[in-house]
Amino acid sequence: MNPLDLLEAPMRAVLEFFHGLGFTWGWAIVMLTLLVRLILLPLFVKQYKSARRMQEVAPQMKELQRKYKGNKPKLQEEMMKFYKENDVNPFGSCLPLVAQAPVFIALYYTLRNSAQTFQDGTDLGFLHAIPNISVPLDQVGWGVIPLVVVYALSQLISSELSSTAAMSKNQRWIMRVLPIGIVFFVF
Repeated sequence: MNPLDLLEAPMRAVLEFFHGLGFTWGWAIVMLTLLVRLILLPLFVKQYKSARRMQEVAPQMKELQRKYKGNKPKLQEEMMKFYKENDVNPFGSCLPLVAQAPVFIALYYTLRNSAQTFQDGTDLGFLHAIPNISVPLDQVGWGVIPLVVVYALSQLISSELSSTAAMSKNQRWIMRVLPIGIVFFVF
């Protein structure tokens, strides 16, 4: 038995529930994705706050690293004291991501394995851009371009919201170019 089946079965049931309410399969997928994101929102907020907090204390951490550069045991001791005093967890932004990963993997497999479910005779188009959601994107044609542009813009906005003033110009540039590069590479 696949351990993700515990997550896939309820997701498939919710997907079919949304379709049963009268949504097309495309909109049922959008609704399921929004529901999953809404359920995982507290974990995302915790991850985001922890990452922001680590960015705020990064200059003090670099100062400690510079101060105890040649003495690793003392550096580790001082870092642990620093984490305790500032109520910072270095893994605080990673642990929520670890909890979210199986859910998103299960969502992917739910959607990937639902192609046969879509063959119930209903309209498989989505937003007049994709005539059939059950075929690969490379077979869709030019109608997918607006969706790709929306995706790229959402990634750019996300990277802008997660950037900080302390970030180097090179890092900001990479965060802006990477989503566009991924879009061109994948699509």
